[in-house]
Amino acid sequence: MDLSRPGSRYALVARGRVTTAYVDQGAGWEFLFTADAGGVLDLTDPEVRAAYRYTASVRLDRGTITLNGLRAASRA
Repeated sequence: MDLSRPGSRYALVARGRVTTAYVDQGAGWEFLFTADAGGVLDLTDPEVRAAYRYTASVRLDRGTITLNGLRAASRA
């Protein structure tokens, strides 16, 4: 896996008690692994979910990283 190439991306998805990782090296998303995170993170628990109100993603390349804005919204 080479994430130093332009356009490479990494994603980590947490859902319920499971965390899954994916990578895109320019040819589309590829599955890396799934791990049981229930001992550390249990998003099926409403109290745990309440601690994680919003999420964000960032694409990182070499050089200076500038964040021009961030918007959070609720589905409620």
